[in-house]
Amino acid sequence: MTTANKTIQIKEITDGQAIHDLFLVREMSRGETKAGKPYLSLVLMDASGEISGRVWENAEQLMGECPTGAIVSVTGQAQAYKGILQLRVDNLSRIAESEVDLALFVPSVQGNVGLMAKELLKLAGSVENPFLKELLLALFGERRLMQAFKKAPAAKVMHHAYVGGLLEHTLAVARLADSISTLYPNLDRSSGFPEELGDRIKHLILSHHGRHEFGSPSLPMMQEAFALNFLDDLDAKINYLDRLAGQVKGEGYQWTEFQRNLERFLFVKGHRADDGSAASLDQGQDNGVDPRQRTLFGL
Repeated sequence: MTTANKTIQIKEITDGQAIHDLFLVREMSRGETKAGKPYLSLVLMDASGEISGRVWENAEQLMGECPTGAIVSVTGQAQAYKGILQLRVDNLSRIAESEVDLALFVPSVQGNVGLMAKELLKLAGSVENPFLKELLLALFGERRLMQAFKKAPAAKVMHHAYVGGLLEHTLAVARLADSISTLYPNLDRSSGFPEELGDRIKHLILSHHGRHEFGSPSLPMMQEAFALNFLDDLDAKINYLDRLAGQVKGEGYQWTEFQRNLERFLFVKGHRADDGSAASLDQGQDNGVDPRQRTLFGL
């Protein structure tokens, strides 16, 4: 039961508007002014889009209130800077996830959830190893688990961060795994259950994020583990770029703002202007050769 209310969507915010509402923190980083004063740079989101924000006062004290992935109550004012709408955050406080409806802060998957669930069950049924097939069908065939699975995001901020994203991401990785198993016949498509199989399955689960700093307790140490990590990362990155492309204005390839989580500018294919957009605060230099152009050609 939710106790905290959200009253305005990001896409409805206008220049000069006073803001007191709830948002999800997609990104948070600490910076310092030339005078050495700390500030926080935020990217806030809800189901309608994203908006950048700055915390100029009490940055050190408020930093613990807004870690990446947190739901926060924000007080501040919308301001246009170089034509881009942003928030000057005067105060913020963290809200418990149990008090809000997550669907208000993340968009929903665009595909047909029912058809995706059926395809995932079909792929699970195609596994030849009887132990693994029974395990997969028991998991994905359990009604209450599957209902929750179909609603869950794959992650809070980085990729597939929307209702149904976990199902979409899982199905995409399963499709990729099914495809590459024919290209690399040494890969065990099904993987023999007993204890040895159990150990291999646990290793795949524990190592699929690839690196300790990405939350992976173990590093990939098997062919199948390397393949799963690369396929998981491939689908995550493509989804992230596709979402960015949906936020930029205009058609054709163009530069995004600097993406801190990937440590680079990205060159994405935009859509029509009426698709809407949400930009971040950091701007590329506008004098001389654009540094992003140098990056693209390795200069």
